Amino acid sequence: MIILSSELYREVLQRIKNFPGLSIECLHLLHQTYPQFSPRTIWSILSWEHKERLPEDYSKIQQNSPELLQDYERRIEKDPTCEFTVLVMAAERRYSPFILSRILLKEKLKTNEYKANKLLFHPHRIHDEVLRRNVEQCIELDILEGPVPDAYRDKIGVFFENMLYSILSSAGISFDTQLDLQKKGYRKTPDARLLSRCFYRGRRIHWIESKAFFGNTFNHGKVVQRQLTPYSEEFGAGIVIYWMGFVTDILEDVPSKENVFIRCDFPSPQEFSVL
Repeated sequence: MIILSSELYREVLQRIKNFPGLSIECLHLLHQTYPQFSPRTIWSILSWEHKERLPEDYSKIQQNSPELLQDYERRIEKDPTCEFTVLVMAAERRYSPFILSRILLKEKLKTNEYKANKLLFHPHRIHDEVLRRNVEQCIELDILEGPVPDAYRDKIGVFFENMLYSILSSAGISFDTQLDLQKKGYRKTPDARLLSRCFYRGRRIHWIESKAFFGNTFNHGKVVQRQLTPYSEEFGAGIVIYWMGFVTDILEDVPSKENVFIRCDFPSPQEFSVL
């Protein structure tokens, strides 16, 4: 069970916010400091903290793109072969190396964001060899932004959905998947709509939603509004599983108290029964 008290969660966030370096280095420190947490949980917490501050940081750093390019070029003049220049700049600013690379590409090549993104996904097309090596290092070492973290988010979501379906099938529980519900014309589609008569702690359960990230007040509020409340109105009571864990604050979310049960794993046989 990965359930964090509000005090412990705030402590973790404070360590992240005060860390003076790259996210990959911060992740290593958090692993050492909190060995009781799974690597996935720590990565998810770090990822959401980054996502919350990204819009404000991006606006500030985008406005300074000419100065950033000048800083990069001055550093390259001093060390023309260095392939870690952009990484160092990102660490100094506590910013995403991948996004900083995109800003520098846009400014240096006088291009738009779409074309800069194309180069980031195909860095071999960058003609400036030193800049290309810098960009490749940023792509490799940015654990929160870029093609590798994006692919991980997609795959981990599918992994836990499939695990949920495997658990339900093994228990002999009939269910509709999201795709099944869409084919039937439903607009609101939880990951699993339970067709068997299932009860959780004596309450009839009609659906289960799988979330492959850590549940905090920021993302849970959106999940409640966009998914959990509509699901409960459409189908009845259900369960949301935050596989990476959650902070206890979200248990106080009034709209989800009566019809939505929050867990970080599938209920045990003592709590979950099928009739």
